[in-house]
Amino acid sequence: MARFRGWIHSNATLIHVDSHHDDCIDGAEVTGLHDIQSEKDAFDISVYNFQQYSDRIPMRIDNFIFAGIAREVIESVIYVCDKQDQKNPFDQLEWTENVLQYYSRILTEAKLQKYVQGKRLWSIPELVDHIQDGTLDPWIQSKSVILDLDLDYFANSHTWEEAVLRPVHEIKEELFSRKANKFLMKQEPGVQKRIAQAIEGIRIVPPEGD
Repeated sequence: MARFRGWIHSNATLIHVDSHHDDCIDGAEVTGLHDIQSEKDAFDISVYNFQQYSDRIPMRIDNFIFAGIAREVIESVIYVCDKQDQKNPFDQLEWTENVLQYYSRILTEAKLQKYVQGKRLWSIPELVDHIQDGTLDPWIQSKSVILDLDLDYFANSHTWEEAVLRPVHEIKEELFSRKANKFLMKQEPGVQKRIAQAIEGIRIVPPEGD
């Protein structure tokens, strides 16, 4: 949808900050994905309930990245996932033969090679360090960049039943760390304002009855 609105260009870099990689590769085969012609089409596919159709592949929270890769919205991914998940999604030695065949079937060789050249980082401070020292320049210079920030990165536990976010002030301290502020000050004024407003606007709403 952002590409239809002109906010980003094709083949952007995704910075995925999450406790899960969300890298289920069936996203490249979401039903109707390659028929998208408009912003409405993209929205409809992202919210449509496929549960009643067992022969269709729905867009899910764990497969949207490969949907973006297949549509050439995303070219490269920088995963920022904490140590709860030790997997390196780019390590082809960890792929089973079935996974490798699946990758080869749904993605062109060029797309696959661009994907496996991504980066796997462990924390937001490490991300900021790599931006500041230029390590990530090949992925972010002269390219559109999409920031996907999932709050479960800030959870004390990463199971659905026990997930509890750290205190809001701790989340803001990490996002507004000295290193992060140095990076923020290098951005254009409009970008600075949008990032600051988004971070300052974080609110944790307790479930009803708590």
